[in-house]
Amino acid sequence: MPWSTATGRARDPRRPSRLLAATDDGDHPHLNPSGCRLFAEAVPARLFRLTPLPEDFGPAQR
Repeated sequence: MPWSTATGRARDPRRPSRLLAATDDGDHPHLNPSGCRLFAEAVPARLFRLTPLPEDFGPAQR
């Protein structure tokens, strides 16, 4: 996923260099907890699903 997709949810569309007031912790470049949640929700959960590795994955066992 492009970085802009994840950060776009927290940015002010009228001023893209700034965060939305609802996501800004007050210093302007850092997210507050609500902003962190938006950022986390932009990442597909399927990326964190564990699937077993194939038995032949990795270096050969001796």
